[in-house]
Amino acid sequence: MIIKELMNGLLPNALFILITIGYFILKYITVSAYLEKSVKDVKDVKDVKDLSYLNKIRDGENTIVLILFPILYLGVVFITSLIVNFGINADKCENVFGNLFKISLYVFIPLVTILFPIMCLVYKIKGFKAPFSNTSGLLYCVMFKNATAVVDKFNKLFPPSGGLNGLNVNDLPETGAIDNLLDTTDGSSGDNDESKDEDILNFYKILIARDMIGEMWWYLLAGILASVVSISLVSDIRCKYTEKKVKETEEEYFELMGRS
Repeated sequence: MIIKELMNGLLPNALFILITIGYFILKYITVSAYLEKSVKDVKDVKDVKDLSYLNKIRDGENTIVLILFPILYLGVVFITSLIVNFGINADKCENVFGNLFKISLYVFIPLVTILFPIMCLVYKIKGFKAPFSNTSGLLYCVMFKNATAVVDKFNKLFPPSGGLNGLNVNDLPETGAIDNLLDTTDGSSGDNDESKDEDILNFYKILIARDMIGEMWWYLLAGILASVVSISLVSDIRCKYTEKKVKETEEEYFELMGRS
């Protein structure tokens, strides 16, 4: 009985974690592919401020990533949580279909009041994800993405200025060696256009990975909290038993008491 209760509590959270990790992997692949396609246009930029469109790509500011992905993500999380909580309620209630509306409501409300606001905050306030992106996200990039070398190459194109300091950057500097990026004949670094594009692309992929890890942590914390609230609410739903079920429950109770 204790093991079953433990599994009922762990299963929704385990599924949510898997869905969330899968969501961010898909999001990273999509944004990186879109960035790779767009970064080659950077040599046509005439002013450094125009490079802000790369930041918009990095932040996922396109229809698919900004609107469609979160809707699909919330839909999958809701349906998965609904199925699991339906199963939990079915273990103790005969009229589980009669409780379907309540279960749906108890799954939906925590998602809307806990997870969804966090998703909005993480998107609108860049610094909101910083506690995780600048710790675990940065650590991942340094260990698995060769971040130090990537940043060094990028800084040859944009010497640090105006707050550009390694990976602790939210936007490109508005001042700096833009000519090093735009001038195809620049011999200071010996790089050609293609290698410069590759350096910019690699740098932004590092930023995307770092930021998404920070974002993912907030999703996980908020989603697990929402899941716990849903399980608690569903567990408190009162069941309507038939006379036969009441007698079976009484027999099980007295049998259990006799053993003890």
